[in-house]
Amino acid sequence: MTDDLTTRARTLLLSTDEPTLLQQVWAYRLLAPASPAVYRPKLTRALVHLSHSVLDDHAARHALLAEALEAADGLHPDNPDRNPALHTALDALQTMHAEFDDHEQWLTLSRHRVDLARSSGGPAFLAGALYALATALAGCGRFGEAADALHEQRRVLPPTAWDRDRYLPQLSALLSAAGRPAEAHLAYGEHAARLAAAATESDGHPVLAVRALIQHARLLDRDGRTAKAAGARADAASHLRHLAAVTDQRSYTVDPDGCADQLMVAADPDQPAFFLHDGFRTPRARRAVADRLADLRQRVDRLGPLAEADPATHLRPLVDLHRRLTAATALGITARITTGPGWWQLDPALPPADGTVALAELLTAHGLDPDGSRLAEALLDRACLLTTLRRPADALADLTRVGG
Repeated sequence: MTDDLTTRARTLLLSTDEPTLLQQVWAYRLLAPASPAVYRPKLTRALVHLSHSVLDDHAARHALLAEALEAADGLHPDNPDRNPALHTALDALQTMHAEFDDHEQWLTLSRHRVDLARSSGGPAFLAGALYALATALAGCGRFGEAADALHEQRRVLPPTAWDRDRYLPQLSALLSAAGRPAEAHLAYGEHAARLAAAATESDGHPVLAVRALIQHARLLDRDGRTAKAAGARADAASHLRHLAAVTDQRSYTVDPDGCADQLMVAADPDQPAFFLHDGFRTPRARRAVADRLADLRQRVDRLGPLAEADPATHLRPLVDLHRRLTAATALGITARITTGPGWWQLDPALPPADGTVALAELLTAHGLDPDGSRLAEALLDRACLLTTLRRPADALADLTRVGG
């Protein structure tokens, strides 16, 4: 009987009609005991893919992923497929525990993955494990430890690795949230300098350079380095003038995800948002973003009449809340939650950005923003958004008002 089932499993996998995930799992379960080196990695991947069909069923999903981890762990230590299979299963388990707010298990699995990578993985595996650990620590509000994990991730990758500097913005956001502003602006300064240096080259990204320079200026201002901040804004203005002279800007990379992240971190620096994107493919995480956006809209609607009646008390909080609404609107678009012309087009975020500037101007008119910081932040937010929307002349006008 067992031989008959094994034959059927092999026949199914060799069929010209591709088997379903359920059929693959059935076949790999039957074949793995006899040929573990071949079929355990395949069983692991199939179980992880099958778990995507039961994302909101915690028990069923956990059972599938626990079996996937067991299948990977059962491979011989010398098998080259063992580490990739283990990391695939562990990554899926970490994601599940994060989505169901099981922070203890999330962190435990993240540390286990790092230990595994240290003992038997190369730099790429260790870098991936450290990023996953940083994600878990940040999700638990342990921003300083998360920053330290990202620092180590950069150290383990060779200087020529394409992704060695990929997470400098995340590192800066975590350092800022951890109360380490000097380190934060150094990390982001390195990121901005790299983008700015390459912005005018044929393969450069001037839109990203402008946004990076604006964000770097914010961090420098917060650290009391106003002269350097003014210099960063001047560099951003120079790139915007160059962009404004370009007739066809469609070839430029605009990275709407990065813009949404930047707006979120600028509006709420104590809660870095960069790591949210890893979970947007799941219904649970998407609902959390949608709930945040709905809550902000309701709070803005409630506070609006109060600010009109008593601006001295309520107008400043309304400006701050409106900035968060602008950022959340952009995040909702990139998370594929807010409907619009396309996920890459942040046009629906512009009306709330315009509203924030108008409220900040009203705050200034009432003499409630003596240093002009609220208006400056609102203008910088809109400048970043306009740059992403390929409207460099309008972005330059906002930046010039701030002092760019």
